Amino acid sequence: MNQNKYAYKAFISYARDPDKQIAKMLEDKIERFGINWHRMGKQKLFIFRDITGLVPDKSLPHKIESALNNSEFLIILVQEKFSRPDFSWVNIEAENFIKSCVERGDDPADFIILVVTKGDIEWDRAKNQWDFNITNVLPQSLRNIFKHEPIYADLRPLHDKLATKSLKNQVFRDTIIAIVAKLLYKKPSEIQNQIIRLQRYAIGFIAIVLVFISVLSVFAIIQKEKAVENEKEAKRQEQIAVENEAEAKKQKNIAVENADEAKRQELKAVENAEEAKRQEKIAVVNETEAKKQKNIAVENEEEAQKQKSIAIKNADEAKRQEAIAILEKAKTDTINKLIEAENLALKSLDFFKSLDDTLVRNSSTEIDLSARNYSDSISKAFTLFNKYDGIQKEVHRNKLEPLYTSNIKSYIFLTQSKFKLDTLFDMIYQTPEDKTVVFNLDGQVFDIDSKKRVNYSIKNFVEATPVFGTNLILYSDYNKNINLLDMNKEKPYQIEIPNLMEKDVITKAFKENSNTLILNSKKGATYEIQFNENQKTYFPQLVSNKSKLITNERGIIYNINYYDGELKIASNADTTKIKVSAYGTDNYSGSLFWGNSAGEVKERKLFDMDQEYTIASMKDRINKILFDQKNQILIVQVGANQVAMFYKMEWGFTKIYQESIGKRINDICLGKNGLVYVLYDRNRLVYWPTQSILSQLQPERIANQ
Repeated sequence: MNQNKYAYKAFISYARDPDKQIAKMLEDKIERFGINWHRMGKQKLFIFRDITGLVPDKSLPHKIESALNNSEFLIILVQEKFSRPDFSWVNIEAENFIKSCVERGDDPADFIILVVTKGDIEWDRAKNQWDFNITNVLPQSLRNIFKHEPIYADLRPLHDKLATKSLKNQVFRDTIIAIVAKLLYKKPSEIQNQIIRLQRYAIGFIAIVLVFISVLSVFAIIQKEKAVENEKEAKRQEQIAVENEAEAKKQKNIAVENADEAKRQELKAVENAEEAKRQEKIAVVNETEAKKQKNIAVENEEEAQKQKSIAIKNADEAKRQEAIAILEKAKTDTINKLIEAENLALKSLDFFKSLDDTLVRNSSTEIDLSARNYSDSISKAFTLFNKYDGIQKEVHRNKLEPLYTSNIKSYIFLTQSKFKLDTLFDMIYQTPEDKTVVFNLDGQVFDIDSKKRVNYSIKNFVEATPVFGTNLILYSDYNKNINLLDMNKEKPYQIEIPNLMEKDVITKAFKENSNTLILNSKKGATYEIQFNENQKTYFPQLVSNKSKLITNERGIIYNINYYDGELKIASNADTTKIKVSAYGTDNYSGSLFWGNSAGEVKERKLFDMDQEYTIASMKDRINKILFDQKNQILIVQVGANQVAMFYKMEWGFTKIYQESIGKRINDICLGKNGLVYVLYDRNRLVYWPTQSILSQLQPERIANQ
């Protein structure tokens, strides 16, 4: 088809409201494709757009009709109002264009471009026609024109308030490309590719121009900088010339001054030579005098040394005589003090013999004060005797012998610290609720603090032990039965352990966690009991054929097993075996304490198994060891009736207290409230606070131990 015979490439038909602005933008953008640098054709794309406010009528103005007849294409902006029968202006323009196409022998569907601005449009592919149940944007004249589904431009997003500006720009740009491609009988991809090629050519050209300009700019800057540097160098050379001239004048003046100074120094050298000769003569005279004085000094020094030796001999003799006098006086004073202390100690013995052993709870302050004074007298006598090392040692030992065999030190000199119980008991224990109780193998329990007695009269039991960490006391017999006695309940709970070995009893028990009890037997087996404390239900089982006490120190798990006098310490690194008579632990610092039948008390750090320290040698069997972690005091039962205490200091332990109870000790207990309880003679109980003992000690006494 000859395209040059048309005055206009396309006629834009549109409604004034609201497509007037869109029609104007389409006209402007399409015509610019024909005149801009990226033009798509060889001639300008003239577009006719009616801008007059014509009133729709059955006939068209001559200008409009002429433009339609002279337009190759019809671009029609369709919207939902065109479906109304009363809207006829755009419909009339479409009818005239269709008539024009028929007269020139063209199919109107090939030259009509639809642009949807508002409303709905849908093609029914099954019927190959518009689906007018949905479509509401076509004028009446266009309803039956298209025999196949046409391609239309969609500008509806331009009226979407939620659409972004960039999206609207892209939609409008794609519409322009599609319309121009139709007008030029090309594909939209051809138009797009040609635009991209032209843009690349333009960018390349601009880049070359920018590079050329940059090179010229750099060259100009370099030339400018070079000119500035040359100017600076000229000024610098001029300044150097001025400075050199000034320096020359200065050097000339210095040369004149140096010549004058040389003459002056020459005259001074002559004077110095004459003075040197004079001083040489004086030096000869002084040297002679110096030799004379040196000989005199040597003679004086020899005399001084002689006198010093005599003085030293005299001083040594004086000190020796003084030391002998002090020693003799000390011996005399020691003997006198020892005799005086022995007399007071023997009077103290009479005082303690006069005490009734049942004077316990109601003892008066005066009695306690007197007892403390007499006890100090006895301690002083023993201290002086230990310091005395004379020939009368045996005589004084015999004199103090009654004090060794008496039971006077069974009175602990703290007010209300001694009880006489009316029933025989075997063990003492302090519960987690800070109750102090004593109990025996008949199931009798006495709460010392509340003075409450519970008589269960449990018979046939051969071993009883507190369950550490609970308020339970465990009784064990040879019939595979154990009784758990809850001190807050009236009735004990009996449990049978089916796999308890023959002739074996439970000797130690402790709480491992909130619902597990660990029981160690006399034969070295370990039993675990899972229990529900609320329902009092128990499920025993054998977990090991060795007794255990587990501690975790610095990431290392230790199993401490004790059986038949042997302590076995096993870790994931090694195993150590020790023969012991008693042992205890300090879980805070990771120390293990033990004693043996020879009376030695030792300490070993669990995390450093090679380090072993001897704390004391007590010269009697060690039967029990406790450690007061709060006050850092180690309590040791020595033999059958002695209690010793050691205070932990930075460099080790020092003994601060030792007491002879006088009767056989049954059990020792360390209370949470800082009290040390001693049950002896099965019905006597003494206790004292470790803090009180520390407060009575002088700092220098501890330091000098």
